[in-house]
Amino acid sequence: MRDLTIRARGQTPPISVIIVDSSSLLIDSFQHIMECAGFNVETAKSGEEAIYKAEIINFDLAIVDHNLPDVNGTDLTNML
Repeated sequence: MRDLTIRARGQTPPISVIIVDSSSLLIDSFQHIMECAGFNVETAKSGEEAIYKAEIINFDLAIVDHNLPDVNGTDLTNML
C-alpha cells in the first residue's frame, strides 16, 4: 500500500479510494471532499458493487459503512 500522504497534483499518480455507503448524501459529501484533496474516487452503494469494482481497480484506501444492507462493513473491508 502506498503512503497516503496527500501530495501536490502532478507529482505522483493520485491515490485511489473507494467509498462504500448506502447513503447517497454521505457518498456525495465524502466524494467531494476526497476529490478536492486530489484523490481518485470510486463509489459503491452495496458490498456487491464494491467487490465488483475491486476486481477491476486496485484501491489504496476504502471508506466503508459498517452497517451496509447486504454485508457487514468489517467483512467487506477484509474482502477488499
